[in-house]
This record gives sequence, structure tokens and C-alpha cells, in this order.
Amino acid sequence: MRDSDHEPVLVRSKWGTNRYVYNTSSPVGVALIIGSLLFAGIMLYSLHAGSRWTEDDLRDAVYQAAGDLHGAADPNGELLSDSPLAGDSDYNPYAMYDQGLIQDAIEDTGIGASSGLVVQDAESGGSGYEVSTFDTESTYCIRLTHHDGELYAGAADGPC
Repeated sequence: MRDSDHEPVLVRSKWGTNRYVYNTSSPVGVALIIGSLLFAGIMLYSLHAGSRWTEDDLRDAVYQAAGDLHGAADPNGELLSDSPLAGDSDYNPYAMYDQGLIQDAIEDTGIGASSGLVVQDAESGGSGYEVSTFDTESTYCIRLTHHDGELYAGAADGPC
């Protein structure tokens, strides 16, 4: 037998502290060092991968959120329709409310990353809200209408 086969796994640090460290002269110590580095690398990679949106995740989240919103009760519908600007054809009293509602519904699906979601008014001037992320090139359209205290929602691929 070699002497290294009898080396302890942990030894006192030579850096002037009273801490114990893995012994690089022990085969078990070396295996634990390599295993710790592999574990840390895998964990960092999985955290990075979980913080990004994929094309499929975005599509699934948008369609599921639209399905969840369709037919749901509209908690602020009456309050917003009483706005003094509600009669102005260029004013949408629901715009800010709807963007938050859509963003919350997408986050509530539990699909995709927890950040990087963008919900904005349709650039074409049409009704609807465009949903995209910083990580993907896809854009989806969610049209949300309010009627008699209920929400009606539909999703489609592409911009509005």
C-alpha cells in the first residue's frame, strides 16, 4: 500500500486559520474537490438557463394567460369606465390596468423566467397589447376587452 492511501480526507489549513480543508494528497479529498466544483458549475448553469425565456415558454405562457383571463371577473371595470376622459376616442382608460393584468397573468402561469417580460400597447395603433421578451424575437398579441364586469381575452401569434 502507498502512504497516500492512508492520508486523512480533511486537514488543518496552512493559511494560519483553524479551518479544515480537503486534503489534496488524499484520493478521496481530490474526488471531493472535483465533485464540489462540478456541483457548483452545474448549479450556476441551471440558474442561468432558468433566468432566460425560450420561444416555446413565451408562446405557452401567453396562450395560457389569455385562457385564464378569458371569462374572468373584471375587478376594476366600473371604476375605470367612470374616468372623465372615458369619452375621448384617443383615451383608453384600461391601458395601464390591462398591461399589468396581462403581465400578472403571464407570471401566474409559472412558465418561463421571472423577469424580462415586456407588455406594451400595439405599435400599429390597433387595439391589443404586444407581448415579447428581451431573450426572444417572437411577439404575441393579446386582445383584452371589458364587458359587463367580465374580461374577454384572445391571443395570436405576431404583432397586433
